[in-house]
Formats: sequence, C-alpha cells, structure tokens
Amino acid sequence: MSLAKRILNSSAALCFVIGLLLSSQSLSQAQQRNTDIAGALRYRYIGPVGNRLTSVVGLPGQPNIYFVGAASGGIFKTTDGGVHWEPIFDEQPVSSIGSLAIAPSDPNIVWAGTGEAWIRSHISVGQGIYKSTDAGKTWTLMGLEKSGRIGRIVIDPRNPDIVLAAALGHAYGPQQERGVFRTTDGGKTWERVLFTDENTGCSDLVMDPSNPRILFAGMWPLVIRTWGRESGGPGSGLFKSTDGGVTWKKLTGRGLPSRTTGKFALAIARSNPNRIYALIETGDGVPLNGKETDRGKMWRSDDGGDTWRLMSYDRNMGGRTHYYFRTEVSPDNPNETYYLTAGFAVSLDGGDWLHLPAVPEATITTSGSIPQTPTVWRSRTMAACRFPLTAAGRGIAYSFPLRRCITSRWTIVFLITFTGTNRTIRLIVDQAAPVVEVSAAGRYLEVRGTLSQEAKAVGPLPIQLTRISSGRALPAPAVSAA
Repeated sequence: MSLAKRILNSSAALCFVIGLLLSSQSLSQAQQRNTDIAGALRYRYIGPVGNRLTSVVGLPGQPNIYFVGAASGGIFKTTDGGVHWEPIFDEQPVSSIGSLAIAPSDPNIVWAGTGEAWIRSHISVGQGIYKSTDAGKTWTLMGLEKSGRIGRIVIDPRNPDIVLAAALGHAYGPQQERGVFRTTDGGKTWERVLFTDENTGCSDLVMDPSNPRILFAGMWPLVIRTWGRESGGPGSGLFKSTDGGVTWKKLTGRGLPSRTTGKFALAIARSNPNRIYALIETGDGVPLNGKETDRGKMWRSDDGGDTWRLMSYDRNMGGRTHYYFRTEVSPDNPNETYYLTAGFAVSLDGGDWLHLPAVPEATITTSGSIPQTPTVWRSRTMAACRFPLTAAGRGIAYSFPLRRCITSRWTIVFLITFTGTNRTIRLIVDQAAPVVEVSAAGRYLEVRGTLSQEAKAVGPLPIQLTRISSGRALPAPAVSAA
C-alpha cells in the first residue's frame, strides 16, 4: 500500500473515531438535558374541566389515550395525553360515574359503572352499567339499573364477555341489588354470585392478572342516613374465588382482623400476583355499639391470600374511609404502592414505611439551640434516642412521626424540655404519657424507656425521624438496629 493511501485511511479512521466521540458527547449532553427537564417536572392540572374524577383508565402501550369518569359529569376521553378532552357520555340519562374498565383483549370494549361509590352526604346514584364497543363513541345500557353504585369492574383478560361488577347499592336502606354480579355473555344476562345480606355491598373487587379464575372481593356493610353513616356489620369480610367468581369463600383468621370490619380496598401486584394488599376499615380499637374492635389499616399477603400480615396502622393510608380509600400497585414493582386518601402517599417497601412528599410530618420549635439529628436504635421493649448536646438550650421540642403506628393516633411524639439541670422526656401514646428516663453522659443526652403496655401488646416497632424545614419534609436519617 502506498504512503498516500495509508495516510488517507488513517485520516478516515481518525475522523470516524472523532465522530463517535462527538456523537457520544452529544448523546450524553442530550441525556443530561432530558434528566434535567424530567427533574424539573411537577404535577399540574390538565383537566378535564368539571367536578372531581372517580375513575381513570388507559390503554397499555398507548400512553396518550385515557378515559376518566366524573362524580356527576359523565365520561371524558383524551387521545393526546390530556391536552384536549372530549365528553363522550353526555347523551346518556345518567352522569354519575363510579368505575371504568377496558377489555384487555379488545381495547374497543369499554365498560362504565354508574353511581359514585365514594360516600358522602350529597353524592349521586347511578342507573346501571353501560358498555361501548367502539372505544366510547356510543354506549348501551346493559342492566343492573337498581345497583345504585358500581365501584369496580373487572374483565377476563382472555374473554371480553366475562365481566364482574362490584355493586355497593344505593345504601339508603336494605336492598337485594348489592354484592358481586357476573356475566358470561357480554352483559345480556347477569347473575348475583356474592351476597351476604341486604345491608352489605361490595366496595372493591380485584382479579389475578395471570389467572382470571382467582378473584378477591371486599364486602362493606353501609347504611347512609340523613344524620350520618353506619359502617360495618356482620356481612363484612374479605372473600376469595378460585373458579372465576362462580363461588366464593370468606377468608378468616390467618392474620386478618377477627372482629367486625367495614370498608375494603384491594390491590394485586401484576409483577407478582401472590402479593395482595388490603386496606381494611377497623374501629382502631374504639368500642362500637359496646363491642371491641380491631386495630390496623393495611394488611398484606405474600402467598396468594393464604396468610396475612398487618403492615401498618398509619391513617395516612386511609383517612375518611367512607370517602377516600384506594390503593394501587406499580405494574413492575410489587413493593411500590400508592395510597389515595385526603393526601397522597407512597410506599417503596411493600407498605412497611410510608412517604408523604412535601407534607409536614413533624415540627421543631425552640427558644435555644437545636441539637443535631439524633441517632435512633431499637430493641424489643426499649425505644432509645441519643442527642448530641450542642448547647444547654431551653424549651426544645421534637415531634417524631411513627410510620407504623401502634395506636389509633398516627404519630408518637417525644417532648423534650430542658429546665436547668433537670431533663425530662415524655412518650405520648394515644392518651397515655409515661415518663421515661433521661441521662446526660458526656456530650450526649441519652433517652431510654419502655413503651406503654398498649404498645407492647402489638409488638416492637421501629421509629423513623423526620425534620421539617419551611413546611417541607427533609430526608429521614438512617435507622440503625441495636
């Protein structure tokens, strides 16, 4: 090869390498810009204009198509990711929507259950269940006109004609049109397959995404009166079906509440169908009609519903149970769960700890210096904190949220006061406030004390500390085991 050709080939190779480096740098810069843009995004209102929304469904693989149902405003559809919304249900004689569902095997088939199932004193009832076979252009009433409120619809992923509907009922008095209804012919006929009594409806219904023969249903005794609501009763409970909803069995024991319960909210992890979550309305230990009630808010099963474990007592998972009570699981992570209540919360570890973004969780007030964030450790019966003493300080108060609450209250509060050389701390558990021992050793203030008898009864629980600055939650420090 001539010297000129070698120089030409070397130059070409060098240009190619330089081009790759420049392309790589440009790609890296573009990715950095995209990351910066994504990090700057915040939740914002995108519509549709109207009242509160009760249900949202989208098409997998088509992120710009969504249907939303309004409490008393019908159904809206967007095909451009929420930039524009079109009302598609205005021609129907009912406007209150309780649930929406799209057939996994045919995205043109959309079901709408009418009647808002989020209970308050001035909500609208429905007029049955509707079906569209042209992606929402036209609708047909398919029955269940007296069911009052349909809060959930599930569809067999392989056969769009098999549909189950959770009917809460109008709930203003006893009625037969409550429970779980099933159709195998696309809504031409319906069979009531789960019914406990005339005062109880179905508050939630979920289907195993990998096996449509397995379903879970939560039954909710509810009576709405002018002066209030009555929740809970003998008809309540968690039920399971293993034959596609034809027959049902009530689940008892094995970790579930043993006393009367109220409303249920359910979710199954798509990536691991053995993982099931159940928000359950208990009495938080407060006697109801002279009878004892259970404590707890969220239970979890890791074996398909055979056994259950109480995961949390946190009311942030479900405050105002009759109105706000819904949980969902990320489709690709069984530990990532979301809780829609008066606030919005997420757990990344299967419901063990709860994160409340940008919500004040604790307060710090002081007239002196605030010690640094304390180190916390735990053992079976002891709760211990170690505070660096940066100054003598007076009137210092810390509030520490406990994410797995041991009482009906959602926080445990340490109040630390410095008066001369006397140091005291109180652990407030519900109405009890036992004093625990405090000692000063070197540069640290050490606090040790047993939890109340009430706390011991439910087992040892870790404490998570969070400091607040300007109303925003700061990252919690790591918690080390004893």
